[in-house]
Amino acid sequence: MLVASASARQPRTRSERLLAELRNPKSKYVFVAAHRGDWRNWPENSIEAMHSAVAMGVDILEIDVAMTKDSVLIVMHDRKLDRTTRMKGYVKDYLWKDICTHHLRTGSGSSSDILVPTLESLFIACKDMAIINIDGTNAWPYFEEIYEMAKRLDMLDQVLFKGGRGITIDYLKEHQMLYMPIVGASSPRGQKAIEMYLAGYPCIGYEMCMNRKVTDDDRIYFRKILEGGSLPMVSTLWRSSGGGYSDDRAALEGCDKIYGPLLDMGTRIIQTDRPALLIDYLKKCGLRKMKEKK
Repeated sequence: MLVASASARQPRTRSERLLAELRNPKSKYVFVAAHRGDWRNWPENSIEAMHSAVAMGVDILEIDVAMTKDSVLIVMHDRKLDRTTRMKGYVKDYLWKDICTHHLRTGSGSSSDILVPTLESLFIACKDMAIINIDGTNAWPYFEEIYEMAKRLDMLDQVLFKGGRGITIDYLKEHQMLYMPIVGASSPRGQKAIEMYLAGYPCIGYEMCMNRKVTDDDRIYFRKILEGGSLPMVSTLWRSSGGGYSDDRAALEGCDKIYGPLLDMGTRIIQTDRPALLIDYLKKCGLRKMKEKK
């Protein structure tokens, strides 16, 4: 199996060390996932945003994928080009040659000197540096193409697929891919999905959607996920995704008050829009020490 073969040999690169730590049940390390990279300093989903995030110590680079009219996979969140470039219209209506010369906007909306990257160029630029997390919210129709690209570039042990409405247990078993379902424990349907994955496939983690308040069901399923050998992930981008806890609240009210309760629940991966703030806090808590290389 992919996971077994990756953990059987001594980790050589940073991404291999991170994967080994993700699979270490005794680890107390808390992983930081940068939402669209370091978008506060560079355009979101750009190679520069990813390199900047890695430089500050980020472990997981969350990215989004879209496809052009001529089937080129690019790194972009929106289906339309309007917000992140000066172009107008849907990505799917443009050829790659029409997009590749256009510059991305910064987080403030101004034009930058950074070009739209293809997925392949970002993969190559970030190889061995960190775990690359493909958000399946928009990218799930392209999972097979993304999988084949990662396989061709020898990066299957570095690319983490998340979500994806078309992904079945049989598909996961056939492809032996790193996978993280996006689920919630607040409904019977969500609980059933978690139980299905726990019984059917060794997912690397679970993105737990908790709405605006942490419930008893959330706490129960956090424990089940940890006992099953996987890691719960919380997204603190907004209050509505992190059980009422958010990065902005951490900056305003203090990290102990916001990130502390999530860590107490057993959260082992936090997806954030403020990676520098979170990493500094976790270091102070002694939760950023990986097993030393031999």
